[in-house]
Amino acid sequence: MPWTEFTVPYVKSLIVTPDDPPLYYLLVGNVLYRSADRGATWSREPLPGIPAEAEIATVAMDYRHPQTMYLATSQGLYRREADAEPWGLVNTMRVTALAVDFLNPDILWAGVP
Repeated sequence: MPWTEFTVPYVKSLIVTPDDPPLYYLLVGNVLYRSADRGATWSREPLPGIPAEAEIATVAMDYRHPQTMYLATSQGLYRREADAEPWGLVNTMRVTALAVDFLNPDILWAGVP
């Protein structure tokens, strides 16, 4: 059987809140999903404030304040401090990997190209 080219989305990032029950956030392709039932069902997370043309590289969370999340995109680094808030641009640096320091959430560890 000849090989045909097709695109299969893959998981770029998975984060889990320390809440009980936890929330799961999954980045597949360029879409962020959320599950409140330990992965049984998933819903697409709206991304207000993120430019439509931005390619999302990864998602990170402040585990001391799990409502604070970060998205690393081709257009820069964005932060959201609550579910209902839009994402705001933090820095225009292109980031490909990101982590929030466990001891000091004011420190972000970033991988850059």
